[in-house]
Amino acid sequence: MIAKAMLLTSEGQDLLASLVGAVWSHYGAQAALEDGRYALVDMFVQTESGALTIASGLQELDVEGMADEYARVEVRAGSEGAAVARRHGSIFFQDRGRTITGILIVRDCVRSSEQGQMTFELVADVGVVFILDEGVFAVSLGGPFASDLTMSRARSLESLKLVDTTADWGEDILHQLAFTRELIPLLDGSGST
Repeated sequence: MIAKAMLLTSEGQDLLASLVGAVWSHYGAQAALEDGRYALVDMFVQTESGALTIASGLQELDVEGMADEYARVEVRAGSEGAAVARRHGSIFFQDRGRTITGILIVRDCVRSSEQGQMTFELVADVGVVFILDEGVFAVSLGGPFASDLTMSRARSLESLKLVDTTADWGEDILHQLAFTRELIPLLDGSGST
């Protein structure tokens, strides 16, 4: 069986966890579409105490017996592309003044089996959910093979709708696929759960 993982680095987790307790200011993207619901490649979150960039990238992996590019999420310090976002009017102030009370990592797992035998497993961090004192804001990949990002807002975690990427995987009569999604909390500034 082939097992691969594309998880956020400990540095990325630390950056995210450091925002717990910060006051939300705005978010933006160099290339934002549909009133800030989609971004191409990267977006940033600005708080009153600092900023971070959530970016997507493609990583070549041999998961199904041949090399393919799979999308991954990265977190970096700073507000990359903020000047371009301002020029393009791609800064969004919804939830300004709200406090970030928690952060969750969205982790997907796809497992493939053939005639009851496991053939591969791919575990990937595909998004981040910011729990605010009122509402939630999520950033997630648009799919396992695409580098776009989707932003979602909801009143509660229970009503949040994240992108369903299961249809992007090809299933045939010989290969059965199983999908799971976890929301993993970051509890402190050290990135520990």
